[in-house]
Amino acid sequence: MSCLIELATGTALLLTPGLAMTLIVGSSLPNGGNQMAQLFGAAIICLGLSCWSNNQSSGQGLRPSIGLTMYNIISGLLLAIFAFSGDARASVALPAALLHIALGVVLLRRELKGRHSYQP
Repeated sequence: MSCLIELATGTALLLTPGLAMTLIVGSSLPNGGNQMAQLFGAAIICLGLSCWSNNQSSGQGLRPSIGLTMYNIISGLLLAIFAFSGDARASVALPAALLHIALGVVLLRRELKGRHSYQP
């Protein structure tokens, strides 16, 4: 149940950060606050995925490390979107995006390799 709440909250922060922050804390966030709320939403979604995968009773569930993998990919894509749209004015936004995406790809390859080499 907690996993579903985390997934729902993260999705709300990712898709409608201003509204979600108003509902959660009573006000929206100025000056980059919406972008931070979206990154936080991505992190909460990935936390929910990690918890959900850890609660799977069968050996067919996702590994808990999938949350970290997905966080790197999602946050990298968000940072790239912020950089290209002009929402992120910092010079490190694009390099940070590329670093997160690269880490996500490395972790995803490791995750897929581990899944294929699993022997019950």
